[in-house]
Amino acid sequence: MAVKILEAGPTPLDPEFLDIFLKGNLSLETHPRKKPYNWLPEVGWQDLMRLTELAATKQAAGGGQHPLCRIADDITKDEAAWQTYHEREAPESAPLPNGFSTSLTQFETLLLLRCLRMDRVTVAITHFVMATLGERFVTPPVLDYSAIYKQTSETTPVLFVLSPGADPAFDVFRWVEVGAHIRVTLRSW
Repeated sequence: MAVKILEAGPTPLDPEFLDIFLKGNLSLETHPRKKPYNWLPEVGWQDLMRLTELAATKQAAGGGQHPLCRIADDITKDEAAWQTYHEREAPESAPLPNGFSTSLTQFETLLLLRCLRMDRVTVAITHFVMATLGERFVTPPVLDYSAIYKQTSETTPVLFVLSPGADPAFDVFRWVEVGAHIRVTLRSW
């Protein structure tokens, strides 16, 4: 949903960068440039190589060479800074080494994080959506069971479509205990 909203806005996401973000490097061939350090994930390095190649075809926001086209060289030249960034507990909350935080957009920073630390992308996406669209897009709605009940009848049941980790049973039973006179039937398909 966030991508569709951003596409309609004044600064849509670059579709080629979005494609890399969603799918990674789909090439069946490995890049001839070998990863320089063991701490870099192999898949992430291949994604980074594709990202640098794609960035070489683009211009930076202010004109000139896109900063991502030199990211692999920078990682190779400054192992200490990039390894420190890579090994952080929450790299998505830390600035990128060597000034890349100021030269990349938030989405381009997400792309780079995807290459280096795939395990932290979900958290970073949440931060990205909050920063670009607002907190209301990541905050789950609070259900008002009284209001839901008022909209029902004997022939209009309440159906909860759940996502992983969601379980309204406790809230429904608590609401029943405080005085609602309803018949509760739980079903799982």
